[in-house]
Order: sequence, then C-alpha cells, then structure tokens
Amino acid sequence: MTEDKDRLRHLLTIADKEAKYLQSTFNRLSSETINEKWVVELEDNLELAERVDAFIGSPTI
Repeated sequence: MTEDKDRLRHLLTIADKEAKYLQSTFNRLSSETINEKWVVELEDNLELAERVDAFIGSPTI
C-alpha cells in the first residue's frame, strides 16, 4: 500500500508542476495581440511557437 501512496504522491507533484507551468505560459500568451500576422510569425519564433504548443496539447486551461 505504501508503494501506491508514494506513486500517487509523485504523480500529484508532477501534475502540480505542470499546472504551474501552464498557468505561467497562459499569462505570457494572454499579453499577446493575436491576429493573422502573429500566427504567420509563429514559424519564425520558436519560443512563442513552443508556448502555443503547450496549450494545443493541454486538455483544459
């Protein structure tokens, strides 16, 4: 039983870290003005594209 509790505790720690990361990314993306130009420029802006990708793969925000 202790092994199951340890596994659950570890998974909760990972989920908490991911939630904090996604909230931080959301805050940064919220400050952007998203329009056609912004979307086109994603191809040349790897950092911004990675932020967007974090949300595409995220089930809920």
